Amino acid sequence: MDPKNLHHWKKTTGERSLEFALKRLKKERPTATILDYQRDNLDKALSLVKSRRRALDGGANFGIMSWHLSQCFNHVVAWEIDPDIRDCLTLNMKNFGCHNVTIESCGLGQKEAQVGLVRHAKTFANYVNPDQIKGNLPIRAIDSYGFDDVDFIKLDCEGYEALILEGGKKTISRCRPVILMEQKTSSVECQSGQPLSLLHTEMWMEKIQSSQEWSAPLRFFVVGMQVWDLAL
Repeated sequence: MDPKNLHHWKKTTGERSLEFALKRLKKERPTATILDYQRDNLDKALSLVKSRRRALDGGANFGIMSWHLSQCFNHVVAWEIDPDIRDCLTLNMKNFGCHNVTIESCGLGQKEAQVGLVRHAKTFANYVNPDQIKGNLPIRAIDSYGFDDVDFIKLDCEGYEALILEGGKKTISRCRPVILMEQKTSSVECQSGQPLSLLHTEMWMEKIQSSQEWSAPLRFFVVGMQVWDLAL
């Protein structure tokens, strides 16, 4: 099985997001493969990483980022909240020989809970609605795992990133990982009309900047923005 070949990736029935992404890539670089999807952002973020022990992949989807991380970290832990997509992720990691990737049977969040998922035709746009009280999909906080060797965190969770960060603040404080996360302006929106991801991230950043718990710089590479090097 060749991970560069899009047809070798297991996907849910009717899913064409990867196909569309590859078409866009090929318009700019005719020789591009599916492994080049968001590769520039990943490489920039990884250039900040000094140790390659454990990486966390939140919102792993079909596993492209998990595959990349498996090639340069000792161990990768991946979360994909959608059970159907998670089955594909599991098969992809197995088929491509990514034996150092552990796939958790839940999603990530601020705390342990059951949530609902808003699904779209394009699976890249699926998201957890934080205002939906009832649901049957489990989430856990990063801190609940007790990791002490996390060097890198990637989050692509359609507006839920800041809540996941809140659930991982002890791990982040302890391990000081570089964090790569997506910042959308069209994800879930709150009552103020601001994007939930942007609003919560700014609140979280302001909170940790004023906290005495943080004694060393945090480095965030936010897709579409810049590296945040916080000398706290």
